[in-house]
Amino acid sequence: MKPTRAAILLFVPLLLSLCLFTACGEKDETTVPEDQVSAETISGGIHIAPGEETDFMVIRGDTSEDRVTKAAVELRSVIEEKVTGKGNGPGIATDWEKNPVYPHEFIVGPTLRPGDADIDRLALGETGYTIREKDGCVYICGGSGKGTALGVNYFIKTFISKDGSIDVPAGFECTVYHEYDIPALYIAMNPVEKGAVIAIPNAADSRWKRTAETLQDAVYRKTGIYPAVQEGKQGTFVLSDTPAAYDGANEITAEDGSLVFRSSSGSGIEGCVNSFISEYLNHSYGCYNFPSDFHYLQAGDDIIIRYPEGGQNQ
Repeated sequence: MKPTRAAILLFVPLLLSLCLFTACGEKDETTVPEDQVSAETISGGIHIAPGEETDFMVIRGDTSEDRVTKAAVELRSVIEEKVTGKGNGPGIATDWEKNPVYPHEFIVGPTLRPGDADIDRLALGETGYTIREKDGCVYICGGSGKGTALGVNYFIKTFISKDGSIDVPAGFECTVYHEYDIPALYIAMNPVEKGAVIAIPNAADSRWKRTAETLQDAVYRKTGIYPAVQEGKQGTFVLSDTPAAYDGANEITAEDGSLVFRSSSGSGIEGCVNSFISEYLNHSYGCYNFPSDFHYLQAGDDIIIRYPEGGQNQ
């Protein structure tokens, strides 16, 4: 599992507390001090001094989503308003291949810049983000548009200081991971971890693949684990083409450390997976175990058997 709290490599006490507060649901609204500052680059990091024109550019992806575009524009506007003064602020451009690469850039969200290549946005999660200084540029990238906006907000609030200066140390890096509702998931006390698999009987059948992807997204959203979808009969989650034991039923059982999904209902395996997500993922919090004798049976609207009732929170 990825860590679920901020990993701070520099200025540990201050940044840890700020990152944890941001990652746990702070609104991505920008509020900054009223001081006026401006920017230049110096050896050993980025120094921003009051009132001078800056050669920095704000860069976003050429096809960035609306939330990332808004965050990039907000960053440029705040720097011009609070840092350099009107007319002296950074320009703004995209990573389109025909646009130049500038010596000094604030790079917002996923782009084609080489420094983005090793940012694992899947591991960051929805509200997670990384901020780093590299070679006179600042990268601010989240696991989603929301995470990127939170990262920009954190950067503005943290680095525009009350004394009217901005300093980003050379090699600075701050990473905040999304706080998942289910930080640890077990099947018969075996942890569901990176490398988990959703097994389906036919990878060429769009119905099976689509249903597996629905389960994949739901597991990732709640746990941060993104199980691979593979054809076969063995996996962490097994979508079986064997019918449920009773006509018209959806059935889920723990078998040999796996959760096995079977259906003989009109809703098919899709209905079985959707029932599982609704019953056991959407409203679960904390470490969670499906015991070795776990059994869920849904036969129409009137008969639902859950054993043990409600599963097991650890």
